[in-house]
Amino acid sequence: MSVRNRAVILLAVSSACAHPVLAQSPVEAQTLSLTQAVQLALTNNPAVKQAYAGVQVAQNQEHFAASLPSPTLSLAQHTGVKTGGLDEDILVTQDLPLGDKLRQQIYAARSNVAAAEYQWQLAKANLIYQVQQAYFTALQANSQFKLAQDNLKTVQKFQAAANTQFRAGTVPQSNVVRGEIAVAQAEQTLTNAEAARLNAMDSLTSLLNTPPHGELKLSGALNFTPVTTSLATLQAYALSHRPDLLAAQQTISADTSLVHLAKAQSQPDMFVEYRHTPLDFRPGGNSLRVGVIFPLFDLGAIRAKVHTAQAELRAQKAATKLTSLAVELDVKTAYNNLVAAQQIVQSFQNGRLRRAKELLTMVQIGYSHGANSYLEYIDAQQTYAIEQANTINALASYDLALAALQHAVGGKLP
Repeated sequence: MSVRNRAVILLAVSSACAHPVLAQSPVEAQTLSLTQAVQLALTNNPAVKQAYAGVQVAQNQEHFAASLPSPTLSLAQHTGVKTGGLDEDILVTQDLPLGDKLRQQIYAARSNVAAAEYQWQLAKANLIYQVQQAYFTALQANSQFKLAQDNLKTVQKFQAAANTQFRAGTVPQSNVVRGEIAVAQAEQTLTNAEAARLNAMDSLTSLLNTPPHGELKLSGALNFTPVTTSLATLQAYALSHRPDLLAAQQTISADTSLVHLAKAQSQPDMFVEYRHTPLDFRPGGNSLRVGVIFPLFDLGAIRAKVHTAQAELRAQKAATKLTSLAVELDVKTAYNNLVAAQQIVQSFQNGRLRRAKELLTMVQIGYSHGANSYLEYIDAQQTYAIEQANTINALASYDLALAALQHAVGGKLP
């Protein structure tokens, strides 16, 4: 092929080969940022509403635990005289728990409220992490789709140029066949990218639990912000901030109070009674009595409750220890993944993508002067496109790993 013919093909395709590292956001205003997506999800997602309802249940149980038993009123028509204390037609009774019963009930209920609030925080943290995952995955899919579109346009220009030169008799048919293969591969890549983009957007809108008005567009971008905090610092922070671990610790406090409450059942209670009987010769037949009720002896019921409460406390302590170990492992795993993802991104920043671009430029120049073949030219362009896709994947992997580390330590980094 002459230098002139090579230059014709080169001019037809060179402008399409100069892609940016990442697919850029459209110029027009976007409709959904990551912050907006998180707020929509927290407002509309049923999981958060369910967890908040659990807080309300625990708060109502706390009010119940702090309340004295309701007084009882007995109204009866007497029959006969001196019927063993049953001559009253009006009897009002108020029980008053003594000892540690009421206090331990309140302590247990308050701890349960705190545990429910931490469970609510956990539900929100889990949802935020899911939204971050879906959002970054959607950004990745959108960028890959845009890159696949650009690559298809490029190889189509390759094919058109090869067909033109083949009809002119200046290039072999193998160039046409190679161009057709490249177009078929690019079309397949674009089809897969479109499916991935649609699935990613559907996953995101499902978490938001609100139908989008028209096409949903994302205003965010894949970013790289290196993390320098040490693993030991992150693990220590997680042990004091992870909502699931804090909820487990509050449950220990509640179970401890329930042990004391079970033991307090052997303590006496007070009662106040107002009685009225028309058969009493005293003025009005009214009387007021205050007394104490002592448990005579335990036939096994109190002891069984104590042993049950103690066993539940031991089980909760063991579960909390397992949660603590899981927290440390979560942080370590997320940290290791982030370090690996950071190294991959830095490898692109340190020259991987630049070298692929330089290779394409060198082959372009060599092809225009007859030093490189058509196949070498199209392969160099495909290599550059692959490195562009790898760059997008590396940035997405880093952002996903960073979100995972934030979730592992309790929602945000120290």
